[in-house]
Amino acid sequence: MNQSKKVEFKKSITLWGATSLVIGTVIGSGIYSVPASVLAGTGSPINALLAWLVGGIITIFSALTVAEIAGIFPEEGGIVTYMREAYGKVASALTTWVFAIIYYPAVLAVLSIVAGDYTRALFSWPETVNGFPVNVLIGLGTLAFILIINIISTKLSSRFQIFASFAKLLPIIVLSIAGILFAFQNDTAVNFSQVASGATPLTIATFGTAVAATLFAYEGWIGVGAIAGEMKNPQRDLMRSIVIGVAVVIVAYVLMNVTYFFVMSPDQILGSAALGSDVATLLLGATGSRLVTLAIAVSLFGSVNAYSMIASRFFFQAAKDREIPLSRALDKLNPKTATPVRALIAVMLLAGLFMRQSFYQYSAYVNHTHTLSVNLKCHSIHTYQHWHLSPLSTLLSQNSLHQLQA
Repeated sequence: MNQSKKVEFKKSITLWGATSLVIGTVIGSGIYSVPASVLAGTGSPINALLAWLVGGIITIFSALTVAEIAGIFPEEGGIVTYMREAYGKVASALTTWVFAIIYYPAVLAVLSIVAGDYTRALFSWPETVNGFPVNVLIGLGTLAFILIINIISTKLSSRFQIFASFAKLLPIIVLSIAGILFAFQNDTAVNFSQVASGATPLTIATFGTAVAATLFAYEGWIGVGAIAGEMKNPQRDLMRSIVIGVAVVIVAYVLMNVTYFFVMSPDQILGSAALGSDVATLLLGATGSRLVTLAIAVSLFGSVNAYSMIASRFFFQAAKDREIPLSRALDKLNPKTATPVRALIAVMLLAGLFMRQSFYQYSAYVNHTHTLSVNLKCHSIHTYQHWHLSPLSTLLSQNSLHQLQA
């Protein structure tokens, strides 16, 4: 009997720990960078908000459907398990390689680099030290810090995730309240009736492009299925965590966009290079802006933690299924902490290697695998619908598939 059978994951993740993981994987820098792209595709604040709502509806439909599948297979692996049950071991192995070797390490590299950018800006540090980019150094330090937290215990990393998720929501709450007060004092609600200069006429194609941009910002929630085996009550809490987490994200995104339109005109938003920072400066001044930047940096650390937890479970499950090299070395849990230490180290090493690439290459890795994942999820749902899912879930999954592939 090998060690992986003697030592099992501890059931230490609660409903709120799993919910914070959903929030942590979804809310990142997208809420501060994507709104301008959505506005450019729609031309006006009202149409942009409609695009965010449509993207949110598609996401919640998908979440409801996947939540039911997660309730059927409440075990480690998440999407890998779903693919194996729907299509067999070959599809499961390919999915594992795409996510474990490319998608999650690339996402971790991106998030760590962006966390380095915000940290460097917060303390006004130089761009390079002896010719080496400071943001990369901070990024490597972030990976090391998160690795240590995850090695110590799953409970510690889960608690850190709850704290980081609160840090994600804090600037959104503060800026939303300040934005509403700003609108009442300055009568800026008129911004909602304005149209961006040079805006192209709204068509189904341009609106669809805008909705697609919101879907990128909403992506990430399905990863929580990978830690189902460590939840105290996965049959009950896994479904709830996905739905609650996605609902919180939708509300947060809509509130943040309303704040942008209260504070800045469409032309100002399109001309802003750092939308979140510019809005924070207008509402709270330089000190407030620095506090928001700090909160964003902490939230990005939380995103690194969330994706590290998920990616390491992908590695561990792949090793258990003997689908990757060195499987017999990577399928071990630490006997004292019951954490997948070797899988965590492997994920972090891959993420560190990805940091040598350009940001454009990061985006290519993430976007291509993200598109593949959407199709894999939706088609696997169609396979399940004939023998597991309710008529409501079938209807929702069909709607999500048609919208996502449009």
